[in-house]
Amino acid sequence: MTELYTQHLVNLMAKENLQMKISSSVDVAAIDLSSRTILVNSFLNEFSSNVLAFERMLCHEVGHALFTQKTDWEYITKKFDKQLANVFEDIRIENLLKLKFPGLRKLFSTGFYELDKIMGEKFNLSATKSLTAESHLIDKINVYFKSNYLHPINFSEKEMAFIQKLKEFTEFSQSEQLIKEFIALCLDEKKEEKGKEKEGTTKSSEPGESNDQGDSETEG
Repeated sequence: MTELYTQHLVNLMAKENLQMKISSSVDVAAIDLSSRTILVNSFLNEFSSNVLAFERMLCHEVGHALFTQKTDWEYITKKFDKQLANVFEDIRIENLLKLKFPGLRKLFSTGFYELDKIMGEKFNLSATKSLTAESHLIDKINVYFKSNYLHPINFSEKEMAFIQKLKEFTEFSQSEQLIKEFIALCLDEKKEEKGKEKEGTTKSSEPGESNDQGDSETEG
């Protein structure tokens, strides 16, 4: 993919003269909201011929250029962990991108898997391969939305109810409340898990029960 092509793509979508710069200061790609510059790690030049992965990455950064305000970003990252806030902002801007450019939906899923394959081969950092049933909920949500809902993940009923809210998440004014709801959901799930563990320990230690009975009652 030529530099001229990518520059035109970015500027056409963003409707402004965004700059692109190779930088080792970012892991993959990011945008400097002050200088209006998309920063791309140099290793991605090795894979620039993979159009789907490269376009997926660039479209995402254009989304930040279009919909992330510098003052909003500074506010939310002072209130919450930056990585947590970033997942929520990524979801919001990609929701808006898919509304503005409906044709991006397919690219978002196929391009995500291509980029994830590159990250796995280059750095052993595949988001999908590292995801397990024990992974943190925020990592599951991140992969689910980055794959445009295609990656198979088992969510609980409460988690799916929250995810439905995230699918409608487009206004920055919703960010703080949604992050607070997410934190509360995680705390509730942690309490429930501890309660189950305590209940299982109590049952297994009750007198007069065989090991087989105890195991069958606490399974699952």
